[in-house]
Amino acid sequence: MIPPRRKPGVRDTRLQNSRRSNRAEPTGELALSQAEAARAAVVRLRRICAELDQLELPTGPVGCALLDALELANQIHNEVRAKAREALLEEPGLIPHWSAQESAPARELSRDAVVVFERLHATDPTLTARLLLQASAPTLSGLLKLQYVLHPGTPRPEVEAKVERLLEGLLKLREPVVRYSA
Repeated sequence: MIPPRRKPGVRDTRLQNSRRSNRAEPTGELALSQAEAARAAVVRLRRICAELDQLELPTGPVGCALLDALELANQIHNEVRAKAREALLEEPGLIPHWSAQESAPARELSRDAVVVFERLHATDPTLTARLLLQASAPTLSGLLKLQYVLHPGTPRPEVEAKVERLLEGLLKLREPVVRYSA
């Protein structure tokens, strides 16, 4: 069954009233000083961004502290954006120059290619496995998983070597990606 669609922007109003009552808004001079401090921070961060390529990356404990701080800043970024998104969906215009819009739910197709093929082939016998494969994008990890299932007693390195021989000329190396871990 296809999941029902919900109109974008339709929200549960039961939560809206309880959230508004919990929101503490600064007033008067406090609000003004907070806004000025935020604007000053934005100016400083823009200056740092402009000069970033000229700065040398610190290493050792200072480099570790910098990366830890950036990781925390990323977490703060995600949490603040999520809260702002919720607040702006509830009350558009709450934050000047920012808006949020809820998209319609997206449907996803089952990842079970056999079931998908059988269903499509049952309604249209002209669809062949070859045509379905031409319309699909196989992945190396998916093909390896398939080979592991088809040859359960074979050691993994042997399966990988076999797949590499079979797909010679079809495998391309991507540029390496640096992944950070804490």
